[in-house]
Amino acid sequence: MLLHAYTHSSTDHSAPLLTAIAYINSWEGRGSKAHQFLQLALEADPGYRLAKLSDQLLGYGMLAGWNMDKDTAYRPRGLGTSD
Repeated sequence: MLLHAYTHSSTDHSAPLLTAIAYINSWEGRGSKAHQFLQLALEADPGYRLAKLSDQLLGYGMLAGWNMDKDTAYRPRGLGTSD
């Protein structure tokens, strides 16, 4: 849904959407993809502070504590899951 909103938004308003997409990618363990979305966000709005901070945290390799715990970290649904 966020990607759809991004494709229909003006560049002036795309930084928050791109930052949210980056956050989700980071949460799912796709740091390189997250970095790409953050770069797009910063190109759209170089002053967007959440994108700057998120990019710095990603660059430092910082993860949320809940994402480092095997019981609370993101796990894709698929074969072998009990959910």
